[in-house]
Amino acid sequence: MAYDQEQLRHFYTNRGYADFKVASATAQLAPSGRYFDITFKVDEGKQYRFGEVSINSQIAELPPAVLMPLLTFKSGDLYDESQLQKTLDAVIYAAGTKGYAFAHFGPPVLRDPSGKPIINVAINLDQGPQVTIRHIVVSGTQRDTALNYIAPLREGDLYDIAGIKAARERLRASGLFSNVTFTFDPAETLTIRVVEKTAQRQL
Repeated sequence: MAYDQEQLRHFYTNRGYADFKVASATAQLAPSGRYFDITFKVDEGKQYRFGEVSINSQIAELPPAVLMPLLTFKSGDLYDESQLQKTLDAVIYAAGTKGYAFAHFGPPVLRDPSGKPIINVAINLDQGPQVTIRHIVVSGTQRDTALNYIAPLREGDLYDIAGIKAARERLRASGLFSNVTFTFDPAETLTIRVVEKTAQRQL
């Protein structure tokens, strides 16, 4: 039932009900014995709208004027948690294109102090350190030449999430690998893990 409760939460929080919660959930075997009847008791709470929306940034290359167009909602819209998360992801992605792999912000949601059903959003972007790719570790293939040609990433490059994403997609589209994953850790090591299609067929 946990999955169903989470789906209910998404449904309501994406429609303004920021305080939604499942008060209780019960499952009872149907008389036929073939399935369960599940009953959820929910508390919707108030329906909220977005109030004041602001973005502040410590990244000189990304002033508020550049970041504001990334907003997928505006003041007066019904509160929508999915749209808020989409905006936050876009802001972090933008920071990642400028070398700020660990940019972050504090809780962006502020309830209106007047008690009105309004949620203000203040995104205060903290740049964190600008980082480079110090090390690249590859596992799962000996095709170093092909990999470097398809995904030309170099140690010493400024971290660029857009470039890393493009390299990952080129590797996936090459037809050589059945699985491709990239991870970047605080030690500034980019790890590329691949599974070769031929190797997979031999298992």
